[in-house]
Order: sequence, then C-alpha cells, then structure tokens
Amino acid sequence: MADVWSRGARIANRLLRRFGCELVRSSNSVSWQSALERIHGMGLQVATVIDVGASDGRWSRQTQRWFPDASYLLIEAQAIHEPRLQAYKKRGKNVDYVLAAAADTCGQV
Repeated sequence: MADVWSRGARIANRLLRRFGCELVRSSNSVSWQSALERIHGMGLQVATVIDVGASDGRWSRQTQRWFPDASYLLIEAQAIHEPRLQAYKKRGKNVDYVLAAAADTCGQV
C-alpha cells in the first residue's frame, strides 16, 4: 500500500511543483484523541457532551480527560450495555445515560 501511495504522490508532486506545492506524508495521526487535544488547546469551553451510540461509555471516558467538568449524556439503544453504563454512571457525578434509539416513527425496538 505504501508503494501505491508513494507512486501516486510522485505523480501528484510533479504536477503540484508547477504551483510551488508538494504533498508530504505526515506522521501526525488523526484520531479522536488528537482532535480532542486540539479542541481543548483552543480553549473551547465544553459544557455538555452527548455520546450517541455510547456502548459501554468508552469514548466518553476518553473525552473526560480533556473536559472533566462537562456533563455527559450517553445514549445507547442496546440494553446489553446497560450494566456497564450503570457502573460508569455510579463512578461519575456528571454522567447520565438513557437507553433509546432514534427513528422516524414512535415505537419500540
């Protein structure tokens, strides 16, 4: 895969150099954690985090590293995750969850 990218980058760079530009492969990883770190670094104040499809709350726990004072509402449709959500809620004073699913009609899943 790296060879394909390298060959494509060489071709693109031949064209881009005409405009004074160049493609450079970055070693910076793009991840939720790096995005949250950048948002936090900008000084953005986050009061509420809504985690849709929360599963066991893993993403919210990671997010709390950057925004520990925010209120967290976790939404999960699958009841199988409720024991872990209950445990997470007990540990966090600013955490709540609801078992719910989104749809275009009222009903039960």
